[in-house]
Amino acid sequence: MKLIKMNLKKKILLGFVAVLILMLAIVVLSFYSYSLITEPFRRSLVQNYTSIVAADNMSKSLDKQLYGLLDLFSNKQSLGFSILKEAQNQFLDAYKEALTSAYTTREQKLLDELKHDYDAYIDYLYLRLDQEEVAKNNTVYKELYFREIIALIQNLKQKCYAIFDVNNHFMENIIREVDEAIKS
Repeated sequence: MKLIKMNLKKKILLGFVAVLILMLAIVVLSFYSYSLITEPFRRSLVQNYTSIVAADNMSKSLDKQLYGLLDLFSNKQSLGFSILKEAQNQFLDAYKEALTSAYTTREQKLLDELKHDYDAYIDYLYLRLDQEEVAKNNTVYKELYFREIIALIQNLKQKCYAIFDVNNHFMENIIREVDEAIKS
């Protein structure tokens, strides 16, 4: 009854306030829906980015280890060993970072395999370096040893590249899920 007794100005004002409240509710609901869609995507993107950077850093540290070995073989032992040690520390730091940001079980499994192969590579490397001291002037031995090390490093780098592939596949799935969520 009071609505009927209100003058036209008050009725229009009441209708305007109702429309504003409805618009405000729609805006709040839109922001909430948007955050539901984007927050998981953002978190996944950050994790994948961290994992990709760590895999790249591991790959670069393997290259650096190769340079350290080249210095060792060209009779720059102190420089070669310092580069080798620094690169090994960089690899382990990047590995730890990749392990903390690994999102999928496939990526965790790849990292476990990578660590196992890396430990075997390091053991082999230092075993051969000890033998290198014995066969210091044997050029054939040096060439054979260096080829074996390159093959081991290439295997490790392939595992780093596999981490890139896993993250790429994971991102494609996230993008597809976001597209489906937006469409629905």
